[in-house]
Amino acid sequence: MAAKYLFFPLSLALLLSLGRVGVAEAKLKVDENNQLVVVHESRPHVARAGVWQTYRDHIHLKAGQEKKPLVLTFTNGSEGRPKMTDLRISIAGKPFATIKDFDENGKFSRSLNGVVTAGDTVMATEVFGPSGARIVWKLYSEKPAITSVQPNPFGRDDKLTVRGNNFSDNKHSLKATLAGKTADILSASSGELQIKVPPHIPAGEQSLIVTVDSAKSNAFKVIGRPNIYWLDVTSTSPSQPVMILGRGFSKVASENEVAVGPHKARVVSATETNLTFIVPEMPFPQHHLPLTVTTNGVASKDLLILDVDIRVIPNILDAPKVVK
Repeated sequence: MAAKYLFFPLSLALLLSLGRVGVAEAKLKVDENNQLVVVHESRPHVARAGVWQTYRDHIHLKAGQEKKPLVLTFTNGSEGRPKMTDLRISIAGKPFATIKDFDENGKFSRSLNGVVTAGDTVMATEVFGPSGARIVWKLYSEKPAITSVQPNPFGRDDKLTVRGNNFSDNKHSLKATLAGKTADILSASSGELQIKVPPHIPAGEQSLIVTVDSAKSNAFKVIGRPNIYWLDVTSTSPSQPVMILGRGFSKVASENEVAVGPHKARVVSATETNLTFIVPEMPFPQHHLPLTVTTNGVASKDLLILDVDIRVIPNILDAPKVVK
């Protein structure tokens, strides 16, 4: 069954402490600081008058999911429909709950840890009630959470250390996305990941999301900075064009700024990996002026220098092959 995801600002510990108190009211308190995710949920199980019916559902857990806190919740009489008057629930062939376990509002919650294993587990729900009575269930787990990312701001050549909770040491069950692009996961544990910055990430604020199996973390804000690697000249005079190779530039020229020492230059063309600017007017000669590129408000940290002089001297070093 394809899982749908609904988020609630409750911890599993709180959900269990509520015992048979329902969680439907929690839908009214949705916020961004939630800790729970629905990993499976049923379609409505509907009664026919005067007839016992059996519904069989498959709870499928990937390897490692069974080790995380799991809580199964039932709602008898969902969506304002009539309630079942009797029911029996079994998991893996063993009795799990009866109608006596439900509260007066038709709610029931219980931990599944130690009850189910990785793989496929069959849950049978036998129901009896008036025509149209219905019952539904949801399986909750704690979702991953990111607490810190280093370095931040980051460059395109950096490896990011992502710390948090409810990750996994199984890289195959993990996915990390930065600005919507999938990042290579270099190492993984339950509390820390190392990832490689994916290509085509522009400078500025971006969202990092970690997915474990199918449970997504909230977006964590990180800041990408541009990298600068090479100039096509080492010396030139004012009003002359200079090309910079790097990464993380904006393709919109106006979103990039170039400073030659304290002097602001005019950017005339831009791609993700190169900028062309006009050397600003200034007294010269001036030697060893540092260049800084600022893209979407974030400045580069790499060191490139330019001499402003009457002579134009091409860079004799080969241009590096820049991977976006």
